Amino acid sequence: MNQSGGTSRLDRPGDWYLEDEVNGYVQGLRVKERLLALQTPFQALQIIDTEPFGRALILDNALQTTEWDEFMYHEMLVHVPMMTHPGAKSVLIIGGGDGGALRRVLEHQQSEPIQVELDSAVIEACRQYMPGVSAGAYDNPRARVVIGDGIEYMR
Repeated sequence: MNQSGGTSRLDRPGDWYLEDEVNGYVQGLRVKERLLALQTPFQALQIIDTEPFGRALILDNALQTTEWDEFMYHEMLVHVPMMTHPGAKSVLIIGGGDGGALRRVLEHQQSEPIQVELDSAVIEACRQYMPGVSAGAYDNPRARVVIGDGIEYMR
């Protein structure tokens, strides 16, 4: 125990992923295994296997999603707007290389989603190390994936 009554990283052995959220607050996950770490032309990409949340995608040292709780984010991100506009056919996803939003959009049978992802390495890493997040979305014939800049795509 430290002086504040809590424990520090030094009090807990093992490998940890630590992310500084705001000044004075750090979030941490115990790492079971570091599966991938590479620098793409766009960002630092990591996939780690954590004790509490399974595998996690980290981009530029910021936790993006985990296998355990990704549904909470992707379901709200997709289903709420899709249900408020039930006739939506064309859906554009900019980013989202983990494939979770694409998977959820494809659950709406009338949709024809286009995903524009800047970094193909994110898609490749998530398909290899976190396939349950996209759950086959990238193989769906209704899904169109464009590797490129979302701003340029919109222009």
